[in-house]
Amino acid sequence: MSVANVVPFDPDEIGRTNGEEPPPDRPVRGGARAERRREQRSVAGTLLHFRASHGACTATWDAPLHVAIDLDRFSEHRGELRAEVVARYTAPGLERQLGPPRAVPLLGPRASADLAKALRVQMPDVEWEKLIEQAFTHAIRAHRDGEPAILLPDVPVRLAPRYALEPLVLHDLLSAAWS
Repeated sequence: MSVANVVPFDPDEIGRTNGEEPPPDRPVRGGARAERRREQRSVAGTLLHFRASHGACTATWDAPLHVAIDLDRFSEHRGELRAEVVARYTAPGLERQLGPPRAVPLLGPRASADLAKALRVQMPDVEWEKLIEQAFTHAIRAHRDGEPAILLPDVPVRLAPRYALEPLVLHDLLSAAWS
């Protein structure tokens, strides 16, 4: 006869996995470590600042994480969207890059898991999988949306002359002549 360990059912576990907070009348289980993980989960979901401009994207999380993930140089090859990814620690006075830049496929699950594993060596207390997932999701959406359209009346007036040699050579573009 074998004895099995019985784990009591926690009704708040389902709510925590869905990102909900337990009712205030129930005590939170799991001790300080579980509390810190829940705090990071909520921080990763609520304090994300995302910015996309001119093909470069930056996802930033403020205190207590102090993490930024930069995505740049997007490329598509054989239906695979790739970007150069750099993770940084951004605490004031302690700023540093966490490892070298990596060319990562944004839609592949293995690449994000490998990146998270490499970053966990630098900062083990951060839930890198969730941060990378959020950054990649926002970056893919921004890449697909592209830059917003600009109305012609809003285009700044050209200050430099248009032609270097009218009408053959443009002033700010490369020109080639051959005979």
